[in-house]
Amino acid sequence: MNANSAPSMTTFRSSRVQHAKSRINPNPFTDSQYIDINQVPFLNAAALNGTLYTASIATPWSFDGQQWARGPQLGGFLHPMTFAGQIVFAALGELWAFDGTHRKNLGIPLFDTTLTYVFVTDPLVVANDTEGRLLVVDAKGETLMTTDLVTWQCVGQAPPDVRSVGSLNGKIIFGGAGGRVYGFAEPSW
Repeated sequence: MNANSAPSMTTFRSSRVQHAKSRINPNPFTDSQYIDINQVPFLNAAALNGTLYTASIATPWSFDGQQWARGPQLGGFLHPMTFAGQIVFAALGELWAFDGTHRKNLGIPLFDTTLTYVFVTDPLVVANDTEGRLLVVDAKGETLMTTDLVTWQCVGQAPPDVRSVGSLNGKIIFGGAGGRVYGFAEPSW
């Protein structure tokens, strides 16, 4: 499918939401020795190869299961997720990957989702690891898909008010402003 053709979309609503709770011991939110020098708790976290990487406004941290240490600088480290053996995240308005040693710019500028209640001025990543694929909405509103972070395919255009993306049985689903939900009428894989 080329970037200019969009699959037809279906609108539907869902009220099903799942929440998960877990405990990190020690708890970085209440144990002051694990709060950065600005006294700001961790904002984002992702695990890779048995190590937890997290960041706040200033100091990044890592936890290997035994001890905390200063972590690698990963920029904004927004919406981190582990995919294809790397942590994928947003920073500086683009999509990045971290393999545990090096960070790499994936060259995908992000869709501008800056909202009035958000204190972050960079676009927030509209991406999701779903059904063995990573879906990302880029700055042009195109929905990109990959299984390996190397080869990317445009699978269609996202709605203009997109805030989230996912899939169910190969059909791509978008969350929009005001609780709207959209979906491609046909599976993309």
